[in-house]
Amino acid sequence: MRHICTSIVATLVLAGTSLAATINVPADYTTIQAAVDAASNGDEIIVAPGTYTGTGAQAIPVVNMLGKTITLRASGTAKETIINGELARQTILCTSGETPATVIEGLTITGGHGNHGAGVYIANESHPTLTGCIIRGCSANRGGGIACESNSNPTLMDCTIGPNSASYNGGGISCDDSSPTITGCTIVSNHAASWGGFGGGIHCRNNSSPTITGCTISDNLADDNGGGIYCDSGDPTLSDTVVCGNSPNQIGGTWTDGGNNTIQETCPSPSGACCTGNEVVCVPDASESDCLFWGGYWLGIGSSCDDCDPPAPRGACCVNGICVEVSEAECWDVQGSYAGDDITCEDAGCPSSCLGDIDGDGVVAVDDVLTVIANWGPCP
Repeated sequence: MRHICTSIVATLVLAGTSLAATINVPADYTTIQAAVDAASNGDEIIVAPGTYTGTGAQAIPVVNMLGKTITLRASGTAKETIINGELARQTILCTSGETPATVIEGLTITGGHGNHGAGVYIANESHPTLTGCIIRGCSANRGGGIACESNSNPTLMDCTIGPNSASYNGGGISCDDSSPTITGCTIVSNHAASWGGFGGGIHCRNNSSPTITGCTISDNLADDNGGGIYCDSGDPTLSDTVVCGNSPNQIGGTWTDGGNNTIQETCPSPSGACCTGNEVVCVPDASESDCLFWGGYWLGIGSSCDDCDPPAPRGACCVNGICVEVSEAECWDVQGSYAGDDITCEDAGCPSSCLGDIDGDGVVAVDDVLTVIANWGPCP
């Protein structure tokens, strides 16, 4: 019996050690690196809103993921949860064989500085997942925002990369013998400057062939070639992607067209659903400026008419001897008497010889409306 009990206890203890833990920063650990140091595979580190910086020598990054299969994510939005290298060090390192189960989610990564990969440096056959991150304000010789090297193939999803800068290649992303999967990302306003200046947005070398799907690569600058993308050795595949507004050109070098791409000098105006009119008429693909001109409400880039709120039911509202057809809430706002949904003024029986004819000229016109406004309030 003693052996059986001992075995059960041992099993429970071993099972307990395998359970994933949740670590909170700064509640449990004041720095993100301390939380990573303490974490075991499968754990989740949740970072509260705030700005987190590094300590120690310049060569020490703010966060080293140490090859652990853990999730590092913000509890709030990326804009309010910031990892800042203060232009003194790299921001995040993944150089210890991280797998796709190493997840970095919903953070702003900024102020990185270093030789390669100032924002995020990924090397040595590491393949982490970055999702919903903002990587901006970082500078390096190669890969101002992100550098992928030595057969490292990360997954980048729904990230905004830019503005960042590189003094050589890859202002936004540098790929060296690496083929990341880049999906739904916006790569904007990055700069590859002097010493050649290739690939303002993305640079590929040494047989790097990233897969780029559903992205926007715009307004990037290279001092030499490939404002949007430049590949001197490799073959990126682009699908459902917009490449526009880059200088001196959109794409330099080789690439494969996976279909449904837009490659042009001038970026198309962003479009989305515009809800306008008393009946909430929706224009599905409108620019924000056009929508405002029509007096509508623009729902944002890529939005759908399905997102327009349905109109409130309308009916006759009797107020101070006149009748207007409005929603029930609007009728109560003016202290009127609501006759009911879909009831017209004709059927409402509001007391007036001519509904709405305040000045008695036999016509309901602007003067009647102005009279109502001028005399708004309780009757004596």
